[in-house]
Amino acid sequence: MRLSAGFFTLYLAIQIALPAVQIFRNDSAFRWGMFAGSPERYEIFAEYADGARESLDQIRKRTGRAKLLRTEFDPKKLLYSYLCSGTPRPQAILFRNLRSGTEERYGCR
Repeated sequence: MRLSAGFFTLYLAIQIALPAVQIFRNDSAFRWGMFAGSPERYEIFAEYADGARESLDQIRKRTGRAKLLRTEFDPKKLLYSYLCSGTPRPQAILFRNLRSGTEERYGCR
């Protein structure tokens, strides 16, 4: 009886602690969204006039903004306008689908 109670307690602690620890890191695979079944996952880049690319993670570190934690929000709709209005102003926003490897490019006006 003690062994099964100990196993259950350890299992439950891991199920709660792992996502709680990972939510504060940059590893989105273990955030709470892993339970939501998001249909698409993207790697997002801002492309500047000089050809340089800056990933969303780099933008987050530089500005402390652009966090998108909820999986039901479409990053193409929400992040596009935010990133295009940033400083320095990017020339385009790139969304690379992590499953298919395809890349979509949206120009900033």
